[in-house]
Amino acid sequence: MKWLITGASGLLGNNLCKHLTSKGHIVVGLYKSHSVDIINVKDIKMDLIDPAGIRDIISETAPDVIVYTAGLTNVDACENNMELAKLLHTDVPRAMAVEAKIHRSQFVSISTDHLWDGKKAFITEDTPANPINTYALTKHLGEKEVLEVNPKSLIIRTNFFGLGRPWRNSFSDWVIKELTSEKSIAVFTDSFFTPIGLTELNQIIEELVLLKASGIYNVAGGERISKYKFAHHLANHLGLRSDLIKPSIILNAKLSAPRPPDMSLSVEKIETLLGKKMPTLNECFETLALEINTNQ
Repeated sequence: MKWLITGASGLLGNNLCKHLTSKGHIVVGLYKSHSVDIINVKDIKMDLIDPAGIRDIISETAPDVIVYTAGLTNVDACENNMELAKLLHTDVPRAMAVEAKIHRSQFVSISTDHLWDGKKAFITEDTPANPINTYALTKHLGEKEVLEVNPKSLIIRTNFFGLGRPWRNSFSDWVIKELTSEKSIAVFTDSFFTPIGLTELNQIIEELVLLKASGIYNVAGGERISKYKFAHHLANHLGLRSDLIKPSIILNAKLSAPRPPDMSLSVEKIETLLGKKMPTLNECFETLALEINTNQ
């Protein structure tokens, strides 16, 4: 099976490329600034804001699956540049979904757990969106437009952690780096989520594609936890100094964009489809620890 991955040098895109090549898939990775640099991945430099380029690349590569992982993930940067956020989160995925339908490629768009106001825990796939920042609004519009032009598309809402790249670290990367350097960090006690490890997420993405799943799925971890407790559990699991982790409150952080205090997702729908439970934090931490040791 041939996969075309956008944002292939990013946090999710790069890890997904590695996973797919390890499973014997043919992978083409699109990047803008940093080369993909993975054996057996054909990487192509291109600017996704070029509509003609999108048409040409899909026509030339003829992928069975297209996964859109690109975007402006800095929530504050989105607030200061709504035009770029809308372009990357709404307009470009819509254009790619159209081309995917024309070329009969399966289209997968990676969405987010930021789409609501954070007043409710364990949000289900059919809960109406209520975005409170530009990032969430443009991602929500992207979901709607992708499904409008290509109803067979798969939308994956998630929040993940794992080994990143030098120019794109994950939340767990930041925690590990700072604590390894014995630096104190302030982490929110009032921000809740249901994180999943990148390795586990990539496996489920592949499973959903092979099942030809469509529509919206929450693909998240099986546990709701605050970012503060997440950092503590991660530190304890890896033998790092958890006493360096200090409590902080998101309302006092003076961020440019408001954040939903609770981003936890219900995973009942995905567990029913796959017939298995979503991974626990400890399971994801075990995988991460193995990957860290392998890369040392």
